[in-house]
Amino acid sequence: MPLLASGVALLALALQGAPAPVPLPVTVYPVLGHGRDSLAAVRLTRAVATAFRADSAFVVVPPRRVRGSRVPQPRYGVVAELRAFPAGRLRLAVRIVDIPGVYLVARDSLGGSAAAIERGLPALAHRTALRLDMLQWPVFSSGPPPSWTIPTDALRLYAHGLEAADRGDTSAAIASLQGALQRYPHYREACHALRRFGADAPCPP
Repeated sequence: MPLLASGVALLALALQGAPAPVPLPVTVYPVLGHGRDSLAAVRLTRAVATAFRADSAFVVVPPRRVRGSRVPQPRYGVVAELRAFPAGRLRLAVRIVDIPGVYLVARDSLGGSAAAIERGLPALAHRTALRLDMLQWPVFSSGPPPSWTIPTDALRLYAHGLEAADRGDTSAAIASLQGALQRYPHYREACHALRRFGADAPCPP
């Protein structure tokens, strides 16, 4: 390849940057409305699917793949439950389940009118994407995923701490792990990692 052509090719690769992450296949199950709220549940089922479909981190797929189809198997399931309260208030509780492992990996909720819940769904889908992206990191790839109660930013600090440790940057590792523990004081793994670096940390039982 001529020098000019190879330079153009390298420039094109630089401009393109890293390849875009592969969207995570999720399936959205019908919202449970407990009978009294069946119409709102149907409406919100469509709205949940629309919010996750609009987020580039996801591809919404059917619960079961048709034989011979190129559609991927769902990795995560979005399970939502709608509750009604006085004065027309609603609460949508959303759980994200790792389907192959049958693990609950995230939980979120929205409250208010059906319209208010719909408006909040894109942000909920984005929060879910951030959390599930963290769970793809190698540090979380072995064994069960972290509990859904651990905040996403604490997970991120924990992962950064272990990455810093792998690079031999002990001070950065300790700072990140301390940050994870400050964000979530019951983070046992972060506490035990701190102790391995000689930092004094009272670990939860």
